[in-house]
Amino acid sequence: MNYTKGWMTLNRSCNLRCNYCYAKNTGYKAGDNLDLNLAKQIIDIFSDLKVRHVTLIGGEPTVYPHLFTVLNMLNKKGLKTGFLSNGILYSNMDFVKKLYEHNIKMFSISLKGTNCKTFYDTTGIDDFNTVIEGLKNCLKFTPYVTVFFVVSQVMIDDLLPCLELLKSIGVNKFHFSFIYNFDTTPGYKGFLEKDHPKNIVYQFKNIYDRINVITSGNFKVFPTFPACIWGKDFIQLLNDRKQLSFGCQLKEQDDLIFDSEGNIIPCNAMYPIKLGKLNKDFFDSKSLIKHSETIKVTSIYQKYSTRPSSICKTCSVNQFCDACACQWSNYSFEQLLNT
Repeated sequence: MNYTKGWMTLNRSCNLRCNYCYAKNTGYKAGDNLDLNLAKQIIDIFSDLKVRHVTLIGGEPTVYPHLFTVLNMLNKKGLKTGFLSNGILYSNMDFVKKLYEHNIKMFSISLKGTNCKTFYDTTGIDDFNTVIEGLKNCLKFTPYVTVFFVVSQVMIDDLLPCLELLKSIGVNKFHFSFIYNFDTTPGYKGFLEKDHPKNIVYQFKNIYDRINVITSGNFKVFPTFPACIWGKDFIQLLNDRKQLSFGCQLKEQDDLIFDSEGNIIPCNAMYPIKLGKLNKDFFDSKSLIKHSETIKVTSIYQKYSTRPSSICKTCSVNQFCDACACQWSNYSFEQLLNT
C-alpha cells in the first residue's frame, strides 16, 4: 500500500439524523469518541507515512469534544487538514473564527436538503436556514467554500433553486455525488424502489445545462453509479469539461482510514469491515504497512473493488467508471440494468 491520504473518524455522534446516512447503524452514540492517545498515535502514523492530506470525519466532526486539541496535534506535525461538516455549528461565528485560526482555511459543507422541507424530510430537523447562515459566516473568512450534495430522488426536484440561492450568498464551488448505501441485509431492495439510479440519472442529466449555467461550470460530479448508466456521451462531456470526479477509496487503495476505535477500514461507508486494529494487529507505520500486505487485507480490497460484471471489461466507458461498490450490497448489476 502507498498511502497518500489519511482519514480519522473522530466520533459517531451527530446532531442530525439523515435517513440516507451510511453510518446510521452505528447508533450515533454520544460516547463513541476517538481517544486522544489513539488520535496521537494515528497522527504519528500519518506523519511517518508522509500522507498529503488528513480528513476528519464522524458522525459529525464539529461536535467532537477534542476537535481543537486534535487540530493542534495535526498542525504541529505540519499535516494539511480538512473535514466535511453538516454546517450546523458554523452558524456560530466564534466557532468558525476559531476553526480558521486553527488553520482550517477551506470549508466543505454537506447540505442535507435543498430547502426547509427537503432538509426536514431528510434529517428530521428544521435547520436548513441555520446551515445557510453558517455558510455566510464561512464566506466572511474565506472564498474557499464548497457545498456538497448527496443527490436523492427527494432532493433533485428543488436542486436548481437551491443552487441559485447558494450562488446569491457567494458560494462558488459545488460537488455532486449520489445516494448509496452499504446494506448487507438479505433481499434488501429499498434503493431500487425509492431511489432508482436510472431515474436519478435521467433527472440530473435533464437539468445539467441549467446547473452548468447557474454555477458557471464550477462543480464536480462523482457519478456513484456505473458509467454505463450515465451514458458514454455524458461521461465524456463531464470529463472534457473537467467536471468528472474520481476517488473511490477501494479502487485507489491509497486512503488510510481509521474508525473511532483505532480500526482500519476499507471505506468510510464500509465501517463494519475491520481490517486490523491499532495496538493489536500493528503498532506503528512500519508494522501497519506489513499488516496491510497480508492476505486478510488484500483479499477484502480485491473482493470489493472487482467489477460487478464480466461485461464491464469490454464497456466503452470502463476507463471512466468509478461506480461505488457499496451499491452492490443492495442489488446486483443485472438487477440495475433490467429494472
